[in-house]
Amino acid sequence: MQSLVRTDERILQSDIFERDAKPPRPQLGTLHEPGRDIPVYRECDVLVVGGGPSGTAAAAAAAKQGADVVLLERYNHRAASPPAAW
Repeated sequence: MQSLVRTDERILQSDIFERDAKPPRPQLGTLHEPGRDIPVYRECDVLVVGGGPSGTAAAAAAAKQGADVVLLERYNHRAASPPAAW
């Protein structure tokens, strides 16, 4: 029987990091405020902050009206259950 041996060396030599690399973000400018400069990463018509049931519904309603919508969620997943959201 063959055993599988995993080592850190094997993982670090893998191309997995190159394969999953994200393309660089386009430079959309900087918003200047007193005391700091804030880089602009994305432009949109509607920004919905929070992916809970209300945020998901608001994002879906704005998208149905044709708006360019960005749904921003802290924990990287929607809080609404899939049947309730669709």
